[in-house]
Amino acid sequence: MTRTENQRVPAQTTQPKEDKPTVVANKVKVTESVTHDMHTMIVPVWLHNVSNEESKVLVYALLDEQSDASFIKESILNKLGVSGPSVSLNIHTISGKQITDSIKIHGLKVRGYNEEVEISIPSAYSTENISAGRSQIPRPETAFDWPHLKAISDKLMKYDPNVDIGLLIGLDCAEAIMAEEQIAGDSKKHPYAPRTELGWGIIGRISPHSSPLEDAVVVYRTVTQKVEINEEKRVNFLVVPTKTKEMANPSQVRDMFELDFSDRKSADTPLSYEDKRFMSKMKGGVHQLKDGHYELPLPRKDDNVKFPNNKLLAEQRLNKLRAKLGKDNQHKGDYKVFMDDMITKGYAEVVPTKDLVRNDGKVWYIPHHGVYHPRKPKKLRVVFDCSANYRNQSLNSHLLQGLDLTNKLIGVLCKFRQESIALVCDIEAMYHQVKVNPEHRDMLRFLWWENGDLNNEIAEYRMTAHLFGATSSPSVANFALKKAADD
Repeated sequence: MTRTENQRVPAQTTQPKEDKPTVVANKVKVTESVTHDMHTMIVPVWLHNVSNEESKVLVYALLDEQSDASFIKESILNKLGVSGPSVSLNIHTISGKQITDSIKIHGLKVRGYNEEVEISIPSAYSTENISAGRSQIPRPETAFDWPHLKAISDKLMKYDPNVDIGLLIGLDCAEAIMAEEQIAGDSKKHPYAPRTELGWGIIGRISPHSSPLEDAVVVYRTVTQKVEINEEKRVNFLVVPTKTKEMANPSQVRDMFELDFSDRKSADTPLSYEDKRFMSKMKGGVHQLKDGHYELPLPRKDDNVKFPNNKLLAEQRLNKLRAKLGKDNQHKGDYKVFMDDMITKGYAEVVPTKDLVRNDGKVWYIPHHGVYHPRKPKKLRVVFDCSANYRNQSLNSHLLQGLDLTNKLIGVLCKFRQESIALVCDIEAMYHQVKVNPEHRDMLRFLWWENGDLNNEIAEYRMTAHLFGATSSPSVANFALKKAADD
């Protein structure tokens, strides 16, 4: 339900149809069951269309950085009195294909409930429902219950049951969902509060000692498919938001397991916009070195991104590591062996003196820590924390993850039956076998002591190869492997 900016509309209640679920995806049924102790980034906004700026409605908007497109609830369109060209959407889900009719809307503008800045939404698709639970809407009383969030309790609108969750804003309107500042608690388990141009929100579990009422989850799927607009075929991107709860249906469980052995062609699976960008960067940037290794760029989302200087963060983490290594000689020895081996084999190098000072925003320092293999207690691997956050930025947040390029199980099993003898092999340090373009290596800097001696000066190193910990490394390494096989 919505209300106008100047007049309250009497509340009306519409019960969902139980015999016809809104969306069926992954062989599961859409339900209204959600956990009651979680908040997500849902903010109240004033919404209008440029064709009629006097007609404004208040709605809750779900800010979803996993969606490539924006959606508006059909009932809200009726309130605004706007329409657009009809679109036939061919939706691909795990359970199959589904055709649905939608309307493409242009000219929408939003403004936060207590904000002054208006933001234009490039386009939005109509949908019957926005799949988000009302219990997930942030409320002032939630902020007041947490000491670190009390300061924003008066900046959140009092919960209004008469206001619909009528809008989903995706990455096509990044300025609306990008956090400008953030308040975090003492623990990573505590809820945190980001502020966008549309106002404050709260994300996370708000009742740390409670447990979910039901095993319900929210799934967002992005697919790319041809759509028809006025009988003209164009390529558009559709994000299918579904709230799913597993059903104990034997036939559906069987179908789910059989998906691993599906014989459908990979060409039938549409690529997302970001996957297409990833493949374009890989195909355009791959080249083979004289020693036979392939060199590939870091697949950045924005090639013009400028990083803040996070050396202080790396130094703080290194000091904590120094204290830990100083108390455990075994750990220190294993750590030194790993780092010496990585540098000796050329996977990392000392940063040249001429490159030490750079102010172009193309330098990023990566903290690291050691992890022992659970089945090999004496084997330590140094993991680079590419998700380390500094001023709301991390290396992983700027990298394209890429698509899953691993061989499908059905193909592997079939090939084992082709010949009498099957050969299995392992590539040692697979990620390190793929080199990084020289112009990208300063974004993979790390700090370490000269010769691994904790009493020596701290030196700056940089990776020459893709590293364990980067979100893009699995796809990059598999792309290089397939390229080597093709060549």
